[in-house]
Amino acid sequence: MEAVLDWARTRGCEGIDSLALPGDRHTKNFFETFGLVARALRVHRAL
Repeated sequence: MEAVLDWARTRGCEGIDSLALPGDRHTKNFFETFGLVARALRVHRAL
């Protein structure tokens, strides 16, 4: 992840986004250890 962050910085990126599915606490915790924070909650209902 540090390599990804460094790569993005050297290319002038202002931020990075990623996805963790609902209930995937392991992935959410992984991202949070690198300073990423949840910014949105997307909801859905099947018809």
